[in-house]
Amino acid sequence: KISIILLVLIMAISQVFVFPAAADSASISAPSSAYLGDTITVKVTFECTIGSKKLGAVDGAFTFDSTVLECTSAPAGITNADGAGKYLIAYYNAASTSSKYTMTFKFKCKKAGSAGIHIDAKITDTDVTDTIDKKYSSMVKVVDKSTLSGNANASKIILSAGKLVPEFSPNVTSYNVNVDYSVTEVLLSVTTQEAKAQISIEGSKT
Repeated sequence: KISIILLVLIMAISQVFVFPAAADSASISAPSSAYLGDTITVKVTFECTIGSKKLGAVDGAFTFDSTVLECTSAPAGITNADGAGKYLIAYYNAASTSSKYTMTFKFKCKKAGSAGIHIDAKITDTDVTDTIDKKYSSMVKVVDKSTLSGNANASKIILSAGKLVPEFSPNVTSYNVNVDYSVTEVLLSVTTQEAKAQISIEGSKT
């Protein structure tokens, strides 16, 4: 009985010191791919996610691969730390009435390749309840159109059930699929002639 009572007391004491993070959310909205020479928009949002707390401050850094992306427009109130791929974030608003703060950047895609975009920041609500430093990342793939073959033909279409009508041909772009009435799902596998070609399938499953 004594051991059970001690265990309950230990659990009760430990629960007293468990506090939820008051402001712990951030996100990066960016296209996953773009073409060389394109201008893309990247939005960074910080948010208090507990109850009705408001966002009071954000301290940290926004970094990106400056060999692939060139920043052409940045929000007011942030500092370009190294003349290239790093901006210091210092947002303060003790009288904030919003739980969110969004920054919008514009970039020119100046080189083909994969560019990382990163946030390393501390978020504080108006009650001055700090969170630990948080890290968030996204990736943009910049493609040089001149390196694309232009071949978007399929080399093979495989169905888990049913039959293509008409029969498969690389030059045919529209098909019907005839299936038995008992078939509830058809899995589709497409192989392209160009290995780097992208496949997009619309439907509830791919």
